[in-house]
Amino acid sequence: MGLNDLINQLVEASPADRSLSQLIQIVNEDSQRTDLQLTKHYTQIVSKDFKDYVAIVGQGLLPHEFLQKAMLEVAQELVFRKKNLQLHSVESNETASFRITKEDLINDWFTSLFNKRMAEARVGINDQARGGESPSGKSPGEIDGSIRDSKNRRIAIFEAFRLFSTDVTVITTHLDKIEGYDPESLSPVFIAAYCDVIDFRSLIQGYAELVAARDHSGYTKNHPSNGVGVEVLHASDNLWLGMERRWRGPREVVFYHILLNMRFRSATATSQNATRVTPVDSCESQAYLLLSEHPVDH
Repeated sequence: MGLNDLINQLVEASPADRSLSQLIQIVNEDSQRTDLQLTKHYTQIVSKDFKDYVAIVGQGLLPHEFLQKAMLEVAQELVFRKKNLQLHSVESNETASFRITKEDLINDWFTSLFNKRMAEARVGINDQARGGESPSGKSPGEIDGSIRDSKNRRIAIFEAFRLFSTDVTVITTHLDKIEGYDPESLSPVFIAAYCDVIDFRSLIQGYAELVAARDHSGYTKNHPSNGVGVEVLHASDNLWLGMERRWRGPREVVFYHILLNMRFRSATATSQNATRVTPVDSCESQAYLLLSEHPVDH
């Protein structure tokens, strides 16, 4: 690219009140790139609002896609280290028993990893925030986390729970809490399920079918012409990420659903629980219920 072409692009991208000498200075700085100049540019970039920061460093990603990418990377790290997030005990018959640890402890790891990864963007998860309205309507709601920018403004919602089966009640209860928790209609909304099941693939199928078939409280489905109900963005034996778009009044809200397989094959091999798949008797979904003797989080 010649100097004239570069100056023309700078003129189009820069405020109209910049003089030619200022534009030439930018061109010269771009060619020299001293440590001092790089420091100045870096300081200017990281001081930007999150939306502007993503526009500069996000390589074409939208803000919600930038957050999704970070969330997926954190989920991959948690799955890699999931053995550290399991409780181990020995039954009376000397059979080893494994199960995932408490939801709050997993959330602590998720929050810490996400905040460290997003420190440069000055974005982080504030966990256990009270606000909005609880499902009963008698007290403020308590969301697992809200993602905030450098000015402490909420820009996204994070809700997580443990899942020991494709339990329709557990899943829909958490999805329907979002409306009360979030009076600002934030987008995106991240739903993370820490799964401890024998058949993770069946759980994925049941979860995706359930989510696509139902109406979340306070949200309406996008028009069918806008695409499928749940778009699969990532799928593996231990991690699944799906995206759907909903409307809350005039505002479009993106939901990201992240399912993490927190179970090890060794736990499956020693499990004494008989597991079978049974159709869910529900008018709003043809999802499947994977029965298990494990308790669930409500």
